[in-house]
Amino acid sequence: MRFSLSCALLAGLAAAPGCTVQSTSDTGRFDAPTRDVPGRDTAIESCSTAAECDDGVGCTFDDCVIGNVCEHMPLDSLCEGGQRCDPVRGCSSGCTGPADCNTGINFCDGTFACAGGTCRLAEARSCDDGNACTVDTCDPTVANGDVMGGCVYTLATGCDGGTGTGDAGVPVCDPFDAASGYTGTFRVAPVLSLDCTERYNVTTFSFAISGGMLRVTGAPSFGTVLTGPVPTDASFSVSGETACGSYTLSGMFVCATRFSGTFTSSFSGGCAICGGGSMPIVGRI
Repeated sequence: MRFSLSCALLAGLAAAPGCTVQSTSDTGRFDAPTRDVPGRDTAIESCSTAAECDDGVGCTFDDCVIGNVCEHMPLDSLCEGGQRCDPVRGCSSGCTGPADCNTGINFCDGTFACAGGTCRLAEARSCDDGNACTVDTCDPTVANGDVMGGCVYTLATGCDGGTGTGDAGVPVCDPFDAASGYTGTFRVAPVLSLDCTERYNVTTFSFAISGGMLRVTGAPSFGTVLTGPVPTDASFSVSGETACGSYTLSGMFVCATRFSGTFTSSFSGGCAICGGGSMPIVGRI
């Protein structure tokens, strides 16, 4: 519901007859505008009509306002049974912890924290792989296990994927040698993080051959060491378990300093609320 206040009621402001200020909520208060969270829409969406601002969330009031930008106002009155309007998840019963906020949302929306019973954006999604020769985007339509959305990496203009000349200043990637290549620490994109019953934060994976096995450790925090047979070529697969979850990292080295792969997680028992699924990742020294 929208209503208007005569501009004449705003002290100190001169207004032409008929000038109105529109409320941003249906509570009777003039509240500051609330934008949709980063990750679902850009920070500022250009528009010429309100129809261009539809975010697909049934309980937000979407409008094209002064400056030709979109605003998305959550309206609790459009929800039933005491629910509140979350600008990403729609009508919700609120939250008691991060698991309530990070289940069933699109990967590209980022990660959320529970603050005062309401889900708030904690960290916007970053797909930056540190490679100047890739265009990094997050596509909300990509199927990613049980989650929708995922990082997509495409070659930038003038780049050849690191296997020859013409890398626009990025060093050419040396060929991978399985006999000596399974060692070193690789930056991971996107960062792998979970704040649930199970918690981890992985910005790098370190590879090493030890005891006749390939061992992969995650840093700065990961609850298990992933292990598997020593590979004989550029393809690898390692797995590990914690009290809550099972994890697998599989992939292929496309050159000596970079691999592309899939990180898969699954949870059971009391940890099942954490979800799980598969996520495409890249690793780069």
